[in-house]
Amino acid sequence: SSHLRPSAPICSHSCDSLSTAMAARIVVATLAAWFAKASGNVCVGMPNTALVEAIAPACLAACSSLCEPMDRLVGEYGKNPDKDALKPMICASASSFDCLFSHTDVCGVLREKAAAFG
Repeated sequence: SSHLRPSAPICSHSCDSLSTAMAARIVVATLAAWFAKASGNVCVGMPNTALVEAIAPACLAACSSLCEPMDRLVGEYGKNPDKDALKPMICASASSFDCLFSHTDVCGVLREKAAAFG
């Protein structure tokens, strides 16, 4: 429903939106769960997404559009843990992250984990 979506576009000109910050936090939360066991593998051939699946397997099942961007973001964060450096990558995949707002029932846990990392 429309009340679950942000009123502004995911990435504004400056790319300093709530959703961009949330996506960066998701990457950080995902890395924190590095050793967690993934249940199922929705994103076949994308090893970094197993971390996201460990946190919220049903979210990736519902939002398979997150597979490629999350695989790239987590991989990049592993090389360079600067959240600001991820913003251009997040903005380039902004429409993929819209799914988080469409599936709050199964993606809420991922959003909560991300929020815990500030």
